[in-house]
Amino acid sequence: MANGTIAFDTLSTSGQISGTAVSVDADYLAYGSSKAFSLTAADGASITDSFNVSGLTDTATGQQTIAFNNDFSSVNHVVNANNGSGVDHFVTIATKAAGTQLLKSYDDSANAFVDSIINMVAHGDLA
Repeated sequence: MANGTIAFDTLSTSGQISGTAVSVDADYLAYGSSKAFSLTAADGASITDSFNVSGLTDTATGQQTIAFNNDFSSVNHVVNANNGSGVDHFVTIATKAAGTQLLKSYDDSANAFVDSIINMVAHGDLA
Protein backbone atom coordinates (compact mmCIF):
# COMPACT_ATOMS: atom_id res chain seq x y z
CA MET A 1 0.00 0.00 0.00
CA ALA A 2 1.40 3.41 -0.96
CA ASN A 3 1.13 6.37 1.37
CA GLY A 4 0.28 9.71 -0.14
CA THR A 5 -0.63 13.25 0.78
CA ILE A 6 -4.05 14.78 1.12
CA ALA A 7 -4.11 18.57 0.81
CA PHE A 8 -7.11 20.70 1.70
CA ASP A 9 -7.97 24.17 2.97
CA THR A 10 -11.30 23.39 4.59
CA LEU A 11 -12.73 20.16 5.94
CA SER A 12 -16.51 19.94 5.49
CA THR A 13 -18.97 17.50 6.95
CA SER A 14 -22.23 16.08 5.71
CA GLY A 15 -24.12 17.81 8.51
CA GLN A 16 -23.42 15.24 11.24
CA ILE A 17 -21.86 17.82 13.59
CA SER A 18 -24.35 19.19 16.12
CA GLY A 19 -24.65 22.97 16.35
CA THR A 20 -24.05 25.45 13.57
CA ALA A 21 -20.50 24.52 12.49
CA VAL A 22 -20.30 22.42 9.33
CA SER A 23 -16.71 23.17 8.29
CA VAL A 24 -13.35 23.61 9.97
CA ASP A 25 -10.34 25.49 8.59
CA ALA A 26 -7.40 23.10 8.13
CA ASP A 27 -5.01 25.53 9.87
CA TYR A 28 -7.21 25.36 12.98
CA LEU A 29 -6.92 21.59 13.06
CA ALA A 30 -3.15 21.74 12.75
CA TYR A 31 -2.36 24.75 14.93
CA GLY A 32 -5.37 26.05 16.83
CA SER A 33 -6.87 23.06 18.58
CA SER A 34 -5.55 21.40 21.70
CA LYS A 35 -3.67 18.17 21.13
CA ALA A 36 -4.44 16.64 24.53
CA PHE A 37 -6.58 17.22 27.60
CA SER A 38 -7.37 15.37 30.79
CA LEU A 39 -9.44 15.57 33.94
CA THR A 40 -8.00 13.31 36.62
CA ALA A 41 -9.24 12.15 39.99
CA ALA A 42 -7.68 13.69 43.09
CA ASP A 43 -6.03 10.43 44.13
CA GLY A 44 -4.27 10.14 40.75
CA ALA A 45 -5.73 6.67 40.24
CA SER A 46 -8.19 7.36 37.43
CA ILE A 47 -8.87 9.58 34.43
CA THR A 48 -12.38 11.05 34.43
CA ASP A 49 -12.17 12.30 30.84
CA SER A 50 -9.38 12.75 28.31
CA PHE A 51 -8.22 13.12 24.73
CA ASN A 52 -4.85 11.79 23.49
CA VAL A 53 -3.99 10.55 26.99
CA SER A 54 -2.95 6.92 27.33
CA GLY A 55 -2.32 6.71 31.05
CA LEU A 56 -1.95 8.26 34.47
CA THR A 57 0.59 7.49 37.18
CA ASP A 58 0.16 8.57 40.79
CA THR A 59 3.80 9.61 41.20
CA ALA A 60 3.49 10.78 44.85
CA THR A 61 1.06 12.73 47.03
CA GLY A 62 -0.16 15.63 44.92
CA GLN A 63 1.90 14.54 41.92
CA GLN A 64 0.48 12.94 38.77
CA THR A 65 2.24 11.96 35.54
CA ILE A 66 0.13 12.11 32.39
CA ALA A 67 1.22 9.91 29.44
CA PHE A 68 0.23 11.05 25.95
CA ASN A 69 -1.05 8.53 23.42
CA ASN A 70 0.57 10.44 20.54
CA ASP A 71 3.79 12.13 21.66
CA PHE A 72 4.57 15.76 20.97
CA SER A 73 7.41 16.47 18.54
CA SER A 74 9.56 17.87 21.38
CA VAL A 75 9.38 19.18 24.95
CA ASN A 76 8.48 22.59 23.50
CA HIS A 77 4.72 22.10 23.74
CA VAL A 78 2.60 24.29 26.02
CA VAL A 79 0.69 22.86 28.97
CA ASN A 80 -1.93 24.64 31.06
CA ALA A 81 -3.18 23.00 34.23
CA ASN A 82 -5.31 23.98 37.18
CA ASN A 83 -6.92 22.62 40.28
CA GLY A 84 -10.42 21.27 39.77
CA SER A 85 -11.09 20.45 43.43
CA GLY A 86 -12.61 23.81 44.32
CA VAL A 87 -10.06 24.49 47.05
CA ASP A 88 -7.09 26.85 47.25
CA HIS A 89 -4.39 24.67 45.69
CA PHE A 90 -2.29 25.56 42.68
CA VAL A 91 -0.92 23.21 40.04
CA THR A 92 2.62 23.50 38.74
CA ILE A 93 3.85 22.20 35.43
CA ALA A 94 6.87 20.12 36.43
CA THR A 95 9.10 17.78 34.42
CA LYS A 96 8.02 17.84 30.77
CA ALA A 97 8.90 15.34 28.03
CA ALA A 98 7.55 14.71 24.54
CA GLY A 99 5.44 11.80 25.79
CA THR A 100 4.69 12.67 29.43
CA GLN A 101 3.90 15.56 31.72
CA LEU A 102 4.38 15.67 35.52
CA LEU A 103 1.84 17.89 37.28
CA LYS A 104 2.07 18.83 40.97
CA SER A 105 -0.74 20.16 43.16
CA TYR A 106 0.43 22.36 46.04
CA ASP A 107 -1.36 23.82 49.06
CA ASP A 108 0.41 27.05 49.96
CA SER A 109 -1.19 27.34 53.41
CA ALA A 110 -0.09 23.80 54.36
CA ASN A 111 3.26 24.20 52.60
CA ALA A 112 2.87 20.73 51.08
CA PHE A 113 1.86 18.83 47.97
CA VAL A 114 -1.74 17.64 48.24
CA ASP A 115 -3.99 15.41 46.15
CA SER A 116 -6.34 17.42 43.92
CA ILE A 117 -8.46 16.96 40.84
CA ILE A 118 -6.28 18.26 37.99
CA ASN A 119 -7.48 19.73 34.70
CA MET A 120 -4.83 19.76 31.96
CA VAL A 121 -4.74 20.89 28.32
CA ALA A 122 -1.74 20.76 25.97
CA HIS A 123 -0.98 22.55 22.70
CA GLY A 124 1.87 21.97 20.26
CA ASP A 125 3.10 19.93 17.33
CA LEU A 126 2.61 16.18 17.50
CA ALA A 127 5.41 13.89 16.42
